[in-house]
Amino acid sequence: MKILAFLGIVIFFATTFSQYGHAQIPRACTDEASLRDLTCCPTTSNGVCGAVAGRGACMDLQLPHSNTTTDVRRNWPHYFTRACQCTGNFSGYDCSRCKFGHYGADCSRYQVLSRPSVADFDVTDWDDYNRILNLTRTYDSGYVAVLEETYPGNTSLRTAPLTLYGMLIWSHHYAAKDSQSLELRVNGAPLDYAHTAPGFNTWHRLQSVWFEWEIQGMLNSMADPNYHMFRLPWWDWRRESQMTTGLGADDLFVANRAGYSKNVSGRPVVAGDLFGEGWETMCWFRVGQICDPTENTGLLQRCPFTGTNPCSTSNPDWPSAADVLTALVIPEFDVAPYNIQTVGGYRTFVDFQIGTVSVEDCRDDRQCRCVPSLDPSCATNTAEPTQKSGMHLLGHIIMGQGDFNFRLNNDMSTIGTIEDVAASPNDPMFILHHNMIDCIFIEWMRRFPNAEYPMNVSTVGHARDGFIIPFFPLYTNNDLFVSAEELGYSCNLFGGAVNTSMSVSLLLILGMLAFALTQ
Repeated sequence: MKILAFLGIVIFFATTFSQYGHAQIPRACTDEASLRDLTCCPTTSNGVCGAVAGRGACMDLQLPHSNTTTDVRRNWPHYFTRACQCTGNFSGYDCSRCKFGHYGADCSRYQVLSRPSVADFDVTDWDDYNRILNLTRTYDSGYVAVLEETYPGNTSLRTAPLTLYGMLIWSHHYAAKDSQSLELRVNGAPLDYAHTAPGFNTWHRLQSVWFEWEIQGMLNSMADPNYHMFRLPWWDWRRESQMTTGLGADDLFVANRAGYSKNVSGRPVVAGDLFGEGWETMCWFRVGQICDPTENTGLLQRCPFTGTNPCSTSNPDWPSAADVLTALVIPEFDVAPYNIQTVGGYRTFVDFQIGTVSVEDCRDDRQCRCVPSLDPSCATNTAEPTQKSGMHLLGHIIMGQGDFNFRLNNDMSTIGTIEDVAASPNDPMFILHHNMIDCIFIEWMRRFPNAEYPMNVSTVGHARDGFIIPFFPLYTNNDLFVSAEELGYSCNLFGGAVNTSMSVSLLLILGMLAFALTQ
């Protein structure tokens, strides 16, 4: 099986405290005593926080106190002032696990493994991967979703259990539930803790390595001796840029091979597809809401671009190899004002903005992010430029291929599930797409090893030492702004061994040529 890899990081405990909250927290910390005492220090076979074995200790969180109640998420976590602080290579909310990338009884073994491209998968690899994904849909994550706004110290919370895959979806939805809201905005921009600001790369990197880590734990619990070798794959959509019919969304997961039915464009994924007996969704079309993970919000829907696709009449191109080369020569990670209004910087280019066109053209171009019916700040003067979608957003648009006015029309049948930003992890293509985005980020950091996460970011939820919401134990954006090899995994965009020999000067020349060819 080619699927393996991983990450390691030091847990940093410090947070803020709010009056009300809802989030995902360990089930082991939802008993009356833990909630009353604001303490998440579970007892394991090695004592509280594994203290008997020297794994950790229950300690006060260093809380930069905040009384803000504008949005409870910015004061994460809400319920605890004491938690386990793990030592050495130990990790987890109870210190019973190893840090990302470490394994073994004493967590002393460490490895850096390269994530595989799905282009190298054979039939067995696909079957293995889909089998594991289906297991995560029912495997208990050990976390619960808190479904009500309540105060710290409340000993009776209304919660719902989260499977591993459910937590993948719920955490993203919780962080981005207002990303397509027409109401909750900060300085004219949607309030989003995972997108359109510097934390975009670090938020999704943590989500990916956390999911990978949890799958390793699941496999270990099933006595798989190679559990630590599992790594999530990525999809190199540079190879798709010349496709005119079909899309990897069909061809990758419902391959043209005996025994599997073709996923017809625009219909839900149902029995007979590689996903199993119907791939049900949660949190879909729950904009601005705290969703209940036990609610089935319908079967997964895709609208990959084809000539007969009923969901769209336009066929935007996939990001190209030229786009990637252009991104790799941008020296600044991000630039002020560090939000959706930012023009320039690597993160913006990859995340949501790849170039400019006239507003008049933008209205008829599905690659544009400035949609007048959704964004009142969109210009009306045809001479004023606006931005076309970056590589990340464009992937969602192509695989969703829906009507950008679906929020106003209240009709989710016009989009693929992955175009509902907050609920997009429902589609397993989300994992492959975002791992490709991380591959580009890995390569960029190799080119600019001295790059730093911006210091003075005021965008809510994206500060350098801000916590990545809603993950627990706690990680800051700066914790994840390190080389992938330092974290225990890698990805090679250019094949073979890690490509560190190509100079930034050469990349700059190639990037300039690539950009010129796209104009």
